[in-house]
Amino acid sequence: MTSELALDNIHSFLRGINRFYTNFDRRKAANQIIWQEGSTQVIDYTQVANFDLPILFFIPSLINKSYILDLTGETSLVRYFASLGYRTYLVDFTEPTNDELNMGFSDYQQRLNRALDFICEKSPTVTIGYCLGGVFSCALHSSSKANLIGQILIATPWDFSHFNQTFGLNNPLILQNFVSIVNSLDKVSPSLVQWFFSSLDPNKIWNKFTQFSDMQEQPEVDKFITIEQWVNDGISLSRKFALEALSMLHSNELQAEKFFSVNCPTPCLIFSGLDDKIVPPSSSINLYNLLPNKEVMVKRAGHIGLIVSKLAREEIWSKMESWLKKIAE
Repeated sequence: MTSELALDNIHSFLRGINRFYTNFDRRKAANQIIWQEGSTQVIDYTQVANFDLPILFFIPSLINKSYILDLTGETSLVRYFASLGYRTYLVDFTEPTNDELNMGFSDYQQRLNRALDFICEKSPTVTIGYCLGGVFSCALHSSSKANLIGQILIATPWDFSHFNQTFGLNNPLILQNFVSIVNSLDKVSPSLVQWFFSSLDPNKIWNKFTQFSDMQEQPEVDKFITIEQWVNDGISLSRKFALEALSMLHSNELQAEKFFSVNCPTPCLIFSGLDDKIVPPSSSINLYNLLPNKEVMVKRAGHIGLIVSKLAREEIWSKMESWLKKIAE
């Protein structure tokens, strides 16, 4: 009986995988690209601009594509704020070119500074960073000469010590093997990055595709497929950035302020997820302590749920809206 149940579970998992890949379709940016440098571009989502409101400059993670912030018509953080009259811009990191294999964190930071200078000029601007985009947001507030009046950080990592045990990076031999692998590559493929993070919760992939195989409600089916497309539609990392990321994980060099020193006196709204396995609240608390003018909200949500869940639309987006109105007064 036990073996029959195990076989049924395998069949369910494989049906779920097959169902997903028959609907898999990679997305391309559809809106107007108004600035580009190398593989980094900025997309304009502005509808009818209200110049009494600040500019919103959204920064996604460098690891995954930007459309998690523009997932569907009903689940699009950037379109939501564009519909309210904000001049809304989204950074879009695309596949690094062969000329960008030696681009690291500081190079991307300087590139984002140039994008801000071009798009925002002296207009009051709020940066909104998701995951590593939040780290870039803090770096911009610590270095940019743009008129930055506030920032919103969502699932922003700072302390990576929780990764060491998971990946064995506290073992010098394992760390050296990772470094050797990265050094042997021109770019680190998204599938390798995805494997890296999926090992944080190995059963999650099995469970979610097993459940998906029998999912009936079409809106839920469509949402699952759209989110999983994004999860599996990543971009490669340049060799230099991948090596820096390993160093961040192993030696906590981001928290040690090796890449930039935090100097963000402007108001800051912060969201963390209690169910976030990638960036748990404990990963961010030391960053919060460096920000003198902040408001922190911890929600029962995961890493992606902070952006696209029903809770996000009903509580987080509305909180962002009221906070933006307050600082714009």
